[in-house]
This record gives sequence, C-alpha cells and structure tokens, in this order.
Amino acid sequence: MFFLIFFIACEGTKTSKGNNDTPLMSLSGTWQLVELPNAKFSFDSLYTSAKPFINFDLANKRFSGNSSCNHFGGELIIQDNKLDFARSIIITEMYCGGEGEPVFINTLISIDNFSIRDSSLLFMKGDTVKMAFKKK
Repeated sequence: MFFLIFFIACEGTKTSKGNNDTPLMSLSGTWQLVELPNAKFSFDSLYTSAKPFINFDLANKRFSGNSSCNHFGGELIIQDNKLDFARSIIITEMYCGGEGEPVFINTLISIDNFSIRDSSLLFMKGDTVKMAFKKK
C-alpha cells in the first residue's frame, strides 16, 4: 500500500520532456501571446489593448489566464508534450466584442501539443504552429 502511494506521488512530479527535449518544468509560469501564425486577422487588430496570456501551475496541475477579455482556467491535462485544454477549460462570460477572444479560445482548445524553442512557447495542432508565447 505504501509503495503504491509513493509511486503515484512520484509519478505526479516527474519531469517530462517536450518534443524538443525541454523539461516540462520550463512550461511553468506566465506566458503572453505574441503571435497567431495562421489567423485570418492580424495580431495587432485582434488585440488592440490587452494581450492574452496563460499561466501554468505545474505543482497543482492547473492552467489559468486571460483571453484579452475573459478569464479562463482548468485542470492541466498533459502527457509529455501533449496538451488537452478542451476537456477542462472554464471561461467567464463577460461580453467582449471583436474577434480577439473567439479566435484565441477556439485556437487554444484545438491545441494538442507544445514545444519550447528559442525561449518561445509554441502551441501546435499536429505539426502546425497555431500560437506563439513569450514568458512574462
């Protein structure tokens, strides 16, 4: 019984690696969105005032952030470099106007993996980079 509890506790704190051999701990902290490479609108026209950000609390297996208008958060579902925001995301529902928030949230819930390259956090769908963040 003790071994099982110890094993589960250790399993929850292991450092996985992203697909570029970056330790999972590098993900920890707050990241600000700096680019949406495949968006139909320019980044600056989508986010004229507040820029979206996401925070990762690895110790509590949680993520949270702001979409440029509403707050969001949820349980961090992660395995190696695979992410799943869609299964646990919760979003406040304040009226926002514009296209920035729907573009951010719809892109975020489509993400299935990540990589950290050259101090940028890249969220991807398959092999396609959908979002790029810089650490705050």
